[in-house]
Amino acid sequence: GYDTAVATGAFSADRVMLGGTLRLQDGGLDTLIEIEQIAFENGTLLLDAPGTGVGFLFRLYDAVMDRTPDGPGALFWIDVMRGGASEAAVARSFLESGEYLQRYASLSNEAFVTLLYTDVLERSPDPDGADFWRDALDALLPREDALLAFSESPENVALKAELLGAGIFLEDDLA
Repeated sequence: GYDTAVATGAFSADRVMLGGTLRLQDGGLDTLIEIEQIAFENGTLLLDAPGTGVGFLFRLYDAVMDRTPDGPGALFWIDVMRGGASEAAVARSFLESGEYLQRYASLSNEAFVTLLYTDVLERSPDPDGADFWRDALDALLPREDALLAFSESPENVALKAELLGAGIFLEDDLA
């Protein structure tokens, strides 16, 4: 299932530590096991637990939109994924969004690959890798496949692990 822990008090960044440990209001610690979200008085913290899609969505938003998920968007896509949508279908939907189309649709395959390296992996493309991905896209590899490969690459997962380790907090008016 999808389990929610209820915490007294308000969320603050120092209340949740990597590994799912919650600092209680009295200063004690509580280790959360198999908990996917924590409800605080001022909102909900979505954790990157296996099967939740939170980590995937965080990385996908960053890869496509170059930003963290907004509350309504995160909740919408988590519900879509809970309903059985594949990661590829979600990625394809992101590439069809107005935000993506406005910023990136007119890019050549070469410019799209450069963008994947700079925005997703936060580095310049290596020549062999850039050639590989440009050639694959020129051979009609769907852009969502390239996007997924970059977004879910071990390099990007490791790059975003610390940012994602504390979860994604959605303020009360969004949760």
